[in-house]
Amino acid sequence: MNAFLPSPGTTKEMAAYMAGLIGADWEPVYVDFFKGGETRTPKYRAEVNEMGEVPVLVHGNRKLTQSGVILDYLAEQTGKFAPANADERREILGHLPAEERGHRGVAGDGAGDGDGPLERPVGGAALEDQRAPRRRELLARWFGRASGTPDEARAERALQTLDAPELQEVAGNPLYLTLMALLFEQDIAPDRNRTRLYDQVFDLLLEGKHRGPEAEPMERKETVRPLLARLAFGMTEDNRDAEPAAVLEDRLYRPEMDALRDKLVRVGRWRGRLRLFLDELAEKTGILGPHDGPDADWRFWHRTFREALTAESLQDQLQEPGGRAAVLAQAKAITADEDLSRWAEPFALLAGRVRDPDDLVRALVQENRSLGLRALATAQSLRDETMREVLALSEKWEERAEVYRRLPELIGEPRRALALIDQLRRQTRNGNDLYFLDSAAREVGRLAPDHATEAAALLARFFDHIPKPPEELFQWIETPLDGRVPLWRKIPAGSFWMGSPEGEEYESPARDFWMRSPEDDEYDYGTERPRHQVTVTAPFRCSVVPVTNAQYAAFDPNHEPYRFKDVSPGEVPHHPVESATWFEAVSFCRWLSVSCPWARGARLATEEEWEYVCRAGSQSRYWSGEEKRDLATVGWYDRNSENRTHRVGEKPANPWGLYDVHGNVWEWTLSLWTESYEGRQGGVSVEPTVIEVPTGEFPGGTRRVVRGGGYWNEAAWERAAYRYAGDPGFVNGIQGFRVVLPAGPEPLTVEH
Repeated sequence: MNAFLPSPGTTKEMAAYMAGLIGADWEPVYVDFFKGGETRTPKYRAEVNEMGEVPVLVHGNRKLTQSGVILDYLAEQTGKFAPANADERREILGHLPAEERGHRGVAGDGAGDGDGPLERPVGGAALEDQRAPRRRELLARWFGRASGTPDEARAERALQTLDAPELQEVAGNPLYLTLMALLFEQDIAPDRNRTRLYDQVFDLLLEGKHRGPEAEPMERKETVRPLLARLAFGMTEDNRDAEPAAVLEDRLYRPEMDALRDKLVRVGRWRGRLRLFLDELAEKTGILGPHDGPDADWRFWHRTFREALTAESLQDQLQEPGGRAAVLAQAKAITADEDLSRWAEPFALLAGRVRDPDDLVRALVQENRSLGLRALATAQSLRDETMREVLALSEKWEERAEVYRRLPELIGEPRRALALIDQLRRQTRNGNDLYFLDSAAREVGRLAPDHATEAAALLARFFDHIPKPPEELFQWIETPLDGRVPLWRKIPAGSFWMGSPEGEEYESPARDFWMRSPEDDEYDYGTERPRHQVTVTAPFRCSVVPVTNAQYAAFDPNHEPYRFKDVSPGEVPHHPVESATWFEAVSFCRWLSVSCPWARGARLATEEEWEYVCRAGSQSRYWSGEEKRDLATVGWYDRNSENRTHRVGEKPANPWGLYDVHGNVWEWTLSLWTESYEGRQGGVSVEPTVIEVPTGEFPGGTRRVVRGGGYWNEAAWERAAYRYAGDPGFVNGIQGFRVVLPAGPEPLTVEH
């Protein structure tokens, strides 16, 4: 037996059909379940077979040995039959009767409400994710169903369209995937605009194309469509997701339906028999009907059908005299959370139906900020300026970060908050913005566990709007001294003494205004002590140079390098990126990690790792020796830099092949600042494979350790032991960073 949990709003018939199309040889059996495991339609019971081994389901006197259980729930139900949340459903499924143990199960993740794949097995059976990457196989089978041979080529062409960000979510729904496959068969590409996509779907269903080439279309389509819109609006207004056919028939006789009804009854067989019209509507289009059984209440085939048609009705009202004021007055009156959730999507879709969606959204926000922001989250075709204006996004990233941090609270609904975060991240390549939008998505998943899977899915595609970099850019680096060298060096495991020994003091760096402590006039070498042993327990890889302007531009081309007067434009790409915040450095590493398979796990170094690679086995002030002349040989500082950055790799590399570890630009680390190494006298271990990258920082942030010194600092700042506390959001033209990776696999490189 297979168990299948369809997405909310997806009909059981379509869910069963799609699962069968995937290739399972099974017969659908429907069991609804709700909070506490209460069953609304307990039509089936489980039994063991005569041998006491293979479980079967019994329906009446009929035994089903190859069957599928569709565990259904309605996302919009409330009260007694409110849907169980993810944890409750896991509990219900985990306690199915013992007779069902051994059944093979399939569970979806509830695309409509964000629940994750059910991790517990059905009666001990393994559960499979309905939204596993099977679209290609499903579409190939669909397109090849006439010939009996899957049409892989056509499926691939369809997927190229469906992979558009605007279509990814809807294409994950079995019903819509089928309807879009039907559009492809009509040589119609599904529109990326949701409003126009719904128009395509309704036209297809009213024409009967989903029932085959010989199917008759629905009569009076030009009347049926606005009539459906009025029915949808009425059900939304009355907070009814489903209702008896008699109630729907009664709606058709209400005064606001008079003009449409007069046109409808010109079809003779419908005159005085509007129930017959409803039956034909259900049979021919499926848009509205008894989708849960012949005796069940009627509902729209999918929740989004009702929302899209409600938006059409709102558009009709807008076009009436005084309609704009009436619609905005209605919006202003929507205040309860339940009402806001119900109306947000119709108003979002309404924005896609009007000539000036930006004006409508601004007006909505002015009349009802909560509703306007929720509509903003999923409205399409809005200008970036409108988004910035409505959210009060300033030119300063710090102020934008504060707005991003409040998005879960501002929007209210987790799904809509994630949708808005998704929109905003696609509009920027700024590392600060991306860091705080990432944090907002994580916060939604934390505050709303039922939406944790949706949040994780968003984070998994967080950088897909940024092109993957040329492989060459992150495999080799051209150095003036050694020519073309591999960008990554494997750093061995080992131990070293961290910190400065007594007697390393030879000057006070207090004259440097940027680095001066606000509390002390003299630098406290105690921040580098007590000296202690650090053991790095596993190898890792480290970039041989700080990230360059050319490399950073592949991530964010709008990051402007400082134009030093003595540096030619052709040289700028080879200089280290500077004026990078800690947040930007972390976002860059995340992007690199998902862009190149060999860079999985890319991150900043901890300060222990940084000092380890800097020293490369040495114990002197600089890896090259104790004196300033030793520093001048290998690094750029205030006495030799000409007050500017220099091309990476102009000075010799240390014994482990790393350039520019002393001077040029300061380098961010992951590590939080501590005032000293007190408590570490017994030694510490660092495991590079289990380092966690911090998330959820405030714009002001918790101070992070910066290392290495910069081109305008004096020699004391450039020492291997020197450490400073940097505000993660502060920039002054001297902060850069380098990247570390796990020990393998190595990037594929080819010598030229």
